[in-house]
Amino acid sequence: MQTYVYFRGDRAVSAPLTWGQYAIWQAIVALVPGDAVLNLSRSLTVPDRAAGDVARAAAAIGTLISRHESLRTQICDVAGEPRQEVVRAGRLPLTVVECERTEIAETADALARRLAEPRFDYAAGWPVRFGLVVADGRVRQVAFAASHAAVDAYAADIVLRELRVLLLRGSIAALPELQPADLAQRESQTGAKLTARAVEYWLGRYAGMPASMFDPVGPAESPRYRKASLVSPAAQAAVRIIAARHGTSTSTVLLAAVAGLMAAWTGKGNCGLLVIAGNRLQPGHRGLVAPTNQLGLVAVDVDPGEGFAGLLPRVWQAAMRGYRHAYSDPVALNQALEAAGRSHGAETQPYCLFNDVRETADADLAPSAPGAKALLAAREASTLTWPEQFEQFNWRFFLEVRSLPGALDLRLAADTACLPSPQVERFLHAMDRLLVDAALGEATLAELTAAVGGRGPR
Repeated sequence: MQTYVYFRGDRAVSAPLTWGQYAIWQAIVALVPGDAVLNLSRSLTVPDRAAGDVARAAAAIGTLISRHESLRTQICDVAGEPRQEVVRAGRLPLTVVECERTEIAETADALARRLAEPRFDYAAGWPVRFGLVVADGRVRQVAFAASHAAVDAYAADIVLRELRVLLLRGSIAALPELQPADLAQRESQTGAKLTARAVEYWLGRYAGMPASMFDPVGPAESPRYRKASLVSPAAQAAVRIIAARHGTSTSTVLLAAVAGLMAAWTGKGNCGLLVIAGNRLQPGHRGLVAPTNQLGLVAVDVDPGEGFAGLLPRVWQAAMRGYRHAYSDPVALNQALEAAGRSHGAETQPYCLFNDVRETADADLAPSAPGAKALLAAREASTLTWPEQFEQFNWRFFLEVRSLPGALDLRLAADTACLPSPQVERFLHAMDRLLVDAALGEATLAELTAAVGGRGPR
């Protein structure tokens, strides 16, 4: 069954893209026609206290879209440049699926995935899709999918929080503090100094960094890009033990493990990789429904003979520098780096990306730590699967960390011309082993990498 959501905002407006919008737009354009891989999807349980009919759920969604201009924004080419075109009013198709009470969660997950699968028509369509799951005559779940040009993961969470309030109350008194079109104007007027500092930082860090951490070693597999997933209960416990012991974050622990292994694996001690910077500490960004993520550059010197504990503080310092210089005009930064012979944009040197997408990862960092025997046994329970493969991608190495109940999900997508499937598997097992060894004691990065068959292509 299909019905419609109707929305009407305060204005229609045309503006350049914000820095965050432009950053993700580069990635989208590079992946066409496979850009749907960047789409986000979520599902929301409708509170029992909320009115459960389809009409009221549709009205709540319409109010949400009316509040946030990014949810009704099209991106159009104007004289060769992308611009955001905010549409004031319109209607959005709403899919309604009925199911049994026992099938609600499964149906909502499947509907969210289905909504996210087709690529969005950025210039003529809407950047969001919604669906309702109905059981016993009541709306039980809302499924949501969005273009990454409209929201990032943080903004998607704002959307669902506000939608829950609207389902319960019907309205939200406070207006959004900032809309993307207004942010674009602010960035163009006041962002020159931030951009100049970012350009200086990136050029300085690139000076001693290899152009690529992983070089081609042979013919690619087909499809060229493969993603492996290592689900590790041991890694979940190990990163918390290490973070608590050294007074740092679990994300720093994971970033240090990736950087240290990359350097030991490739023999390139000047390790460089990109990280995703949320940029949510900028004025007005905390409640902004729009993508604000940009790339940060982390550069750290790694001695393969050193222990993991010695690497942690340097990685933390390098990461903080990278995050501080990740908010800038991407067009100006691209031009400066290309002029210096460093490619930047859809495919960014050194072609390696780390992304920690966990939420509230560091709550209660000092639980009862498992003993050595239990931790080693937990590592034996790690499982590796290959959930995805694709022909187009922006990275030679992309390690993403997700949180599962009682485990970490370490996901490595790689260009098999540079990191063949057997090496992808070995790298993930090496990272799992490094984290457990660092939690239990100490081992040098070189010893660990050699033990699992790393140190260059094999």
